[in-house]
Amino acid sequence: MVKGTGLFVKHPGFTVKHPECMVKDIWLVINQPASASSTPVKNFLPSLSQHQYTALSATFNKPVAAGMLSGNTKLIIIKIIHTLVWIFFNIVIFYLLYAAITNKIDKWLWIGYGLFVLEGIVLLCFRFFCPLTVIARKYSNSTKHNFDIYLPEWLAKHNKLIYTSILGVAILITIYQLVK
Repeated sequence: MVKGTGLFVKHPGFTVKHPECMVKDIWLVINQPASASSTPVKNFLPSLSQHQYTALSATFNKPVAAGMLSGNTKLIIIKIIHTLVWIFFNIVIFYLLYAAITNKIDKWLWIGYGLFVLEGIVLLCFRFFCPLTVIARKYSNSTKHNFDIYLPEWLAKHNKLIYTSILGVAILITIYQLVK
């Protein structure tokens, strides 16, 4: 845990809420050790009373930023987010398949295809890796396919093949429905 008084800088829209004070548009950059002098901070914000200043400093002597989480905690957060995104795209892909089979060609079908085009562009930009996988790699040396998502190993390993095939079937059925 990094502790310190740091330097106060303007950050629009950020409000510090502490029982003893309310200071708007101030954020603390925690880069100065706790033992360092807090004089520059006090000189920078002369309008704060000593009581408000002490309360504000105490607020930021706690780990409040994402940068202060452990690597394992960050990996768990990434895995949860990645799994939720995976579930969302499962809902979309199976809706596409359902809509194509039932000839329900509506705006949601095209929005779904648009989401997959967008996903394809993102994967191309990241050399066919999910950006969440790239971020998660910073926090794990695991060689497992499911190190960054809560899926069984076999499904994580064959995920792209399985879902590209399902998407391909949905596209073929949609084309068939459009030309018949």
